[in-house]
Amino acid sequence: KYAFAMKLKQELSQGNVVHITGLPPRPDGQLEWTRDGIFDYFGIPMDKLMDTVDAHLRTTSNLSTAKVEKPYHVKMTLDDFTDGLVSVNEYGGEKVVSGHHIRAVMDAASVDRVVPIWMKHFDDGHPAHYRNTRPKDRLSVPVDVQNSQSWLLFHDALYFTYPHYDSNALGTYVEIIDGHKIWIFGRNPAVNDAKTRGQFNRAMQDHKASSVRYTTGIDRYVVQLGPGEMLLQPPGQMHEVFTPVPTASCGGHFYTVDTMHMTEAMLRYDFESRSKNTNHDHPSSLLTIDMMINGLKDSPRTVYPRKALAALCRIVLNPEQYYREPYDNPDLALKIRQAQEEEHKAQAKAQENGKKTKAQVKEEIVLEDRKHAIANAKLLLANVKVGRDQLPLSVSWRANLLDDDDKDFVFEDGYYNCLKRSRTQTEVGSPASSQGNKITYLSVPTPGKSSMPFIGLSDHPKITNSLPSFAPNNGKREEKRRRERNFVDSALEVLIVGAGHSGLDPAARLGSLGVNMLLVESERAGWGSLERELSLHTAGIHPHQEATCDDETGKWKTTLQNVKTGEKRTFDVDHVVFA
Repeated sequence: KYAFAMKLKQELSQGNVVHITGLPPRPDGQLEWTRDGIFDYFGIPMDKLMDTVDAHLRTTSNLSTAKVEKPYHVKMTLDDFTDGLVSVNEYGGEKVVSGHHIRAVMDAASVDRVVPIWMKHFDDGHPAHYRNTRPKDRLSVPVDVQNSQSWLLFHDALYFTYPHYDSNALGTYVEIIDGHKIWIFGRNPAVNDAKTRGQFNRAMQDHKASSVRYTTGIDRYVVQLGPGEMLLQPPGQMHEVFTPVPTASCGGHFYTVDTMHMTEAMLRYDFESRSKNTNHDHPSSLLTIDMMINGLKDSPRTVYPRKALAALCRIVLNPEQYYREPYDNPDLALKIRQAQEEEHKAQAKAQENGKKTKAQVKEEIVLEDRKHAIANAKLLLANVKVGRDQLPLSVSWRANLLDDDDKDFVFEDGYYNCLKRSRTQTEVGSPASSQGNKITYLSVPTPGKSSMPFIGLSDHPKITNSLPSFAPNNGKREEKRRRERNFVDSALEVLIVGAGHSGLDPAARLGSLGVNMLLVESERAGWGSLERELSLHTAGIHPHQEATCDDETGKWKTTLQNVKTGEKRTFDVDHVVFA
């Protein structure tokens, strides 16, 4: 699950949309589009008023010159929605459309939390709310957080969703429960070529997402989604959706550290455009970003993309440049009310004792997790560099960001390029570059197995009586060792990078099982281990140069260089262990 989640992060960090197939059948069975069938499947009150969007009103209001605030949002019950569903039938070779409306239910309560099992490793935002329980004044997880983490949608047949990007620069995943959808992703090639914020904003405006008219001059990519399939899209991805038949879908939003360079750029664009190209609002997203940066300390991961990590720090330190209104945090409101009550009690007690109370300068009340987020962002900035310069603490302010042509690190090397990675001490290798204009197709790993199954250890019984023989062998032992070191008679299966304690342990275990492995180290091997122990496990010590995966063979192509001789050698291995 973790490896699969990391693969997804890598794809989305390059701006790629991911289409997942092979999801296991839902245990709920087949959905029946009737009143009883929907209630039985989802357990949602059928007589509760819900927010729906009327397709006809949506189109006519956009084409109208009169300005009315979202007249296409109509309240109706799920019972009425079901009764008015559109059906398309053929009579005498002609298609006949019947039904009372073409609408979409936008706020159906997701009673079952439909979060995929690997999402705990993929989403860096929402899980942080549940893991960061230490601050004493964090008493709740806001409802808006839960609503953005998991939701349920119903769309009528023939419903068309006009171009938009999802709210608050969140990433999105969608799974089809019943029905079908067709996604059309729009990409203006100028977006990836943007070098400044002004160029980026102008390229985004050229999508003309607020119009219902067809836009020319942009590339489009089409993905069809049916039951048992899932789609993941990175933050700020312009898309439109057609629903040919009544469709129920579930999904949610997420933040990942790896895509924060896109989130940062889109939050600023959203701020400037006053959210006219998006379809919703999750005001708790700023709180989620704070919790995310605080949650990094609890993650075993230590290597992140530099550009994305720097963008995360920038949002945390400058929220007023991304959000027009502060989030109405319920825990903060409670703390302010408690402080006011304490002040009133102190004043009443002073009056009872006949004392005058002195006017005091009131300090701004800030929750502990917010303080921690600011401190963590400043700490990271002290260790993260982007390009040649230290990360600026704020973005350039302009009355109109369309005129902002100052260079910005978020667009360095291309908007979708997030190759430069940062670690507290060192840098490591990077994945292959992508231009953010492709659809990646992945199959869900079989439950109980890794996405790249490890070689069967049952085929490698532990070697016994393996002590070396000291009988005369006329140099055969040296020749055998030479062939083993160069993998003349067998292919290298596992490469272990790092000859410290964490590398020696798996090396010793795999060696005892007869697995062809190589342990490499660029500096001093052992880190406190005895040299005579090392000699049993290492098969040549070299620094790790690069590793790329061949999607067809599943092999990792690795290039190694000998420290002493400078000789380079390339291997195709089944597994690379970073220790």
